Amino acid sequence: MSAPDPTLIHRLQQIQQSFDDAEVGGGYGDPLDGIDDDDYQTRLESFDLFQGKKNPDHWFLKTFFSIQHHPELAGRELTTLHNIADPDKIGFLKDHLYALGVDVTNLDLTELYPGSDLLSALLDAPVLVGVYTNSKGYRNVAVRQRLHGEGIQADLGTGQQQIGAF
Repeated sequence: MSAPDPTLIHRLQQIQQSFDDAEVGGGYGDPLDGIDDDDYQTRLESFDLFQGKKNPDHWFLKTFFSIQHHPELAGRELTTLHNIADPDKIGFLKDHLYALGVDVTNLDLTELYPGSDLLSALLDAPVLVGVYTNSKGYRNVAVRQRLHGEGIQADLGTGQQQIGAF
């Protein structure tokens, strides 16, 4: 194995103190920090559609939710992210839209942009969203179902109580 580049070694020495002072877990921050694996009643706030930085052929739809009716977490943001240009991952988007109550039978994907009638009709919708840890240890957010009618209450309590209410 060859010796590391001297320029790299010099740069690493320069940032060593910052590395030493950094908190573990203090990098990007965990947007789900303090949010337990559970189901939460949320409100669909907005959508964002953007191009991938590493692969400009990939486009992503980001959905923003805010937790409602929870004593400690009300107002906290939850997001989902779906790759809408990868044929191997498009099924996740279809499941997402279906769970939000969209008729996906003959859906025209060209209507899938912020401000479109399709997405605008979903804004402010009450949605049951699950936070879970998968088998590989990654934390995820997924739409369980769009909430309708009389099952929506001012305070639904825990996720298990919320599920039992419907």
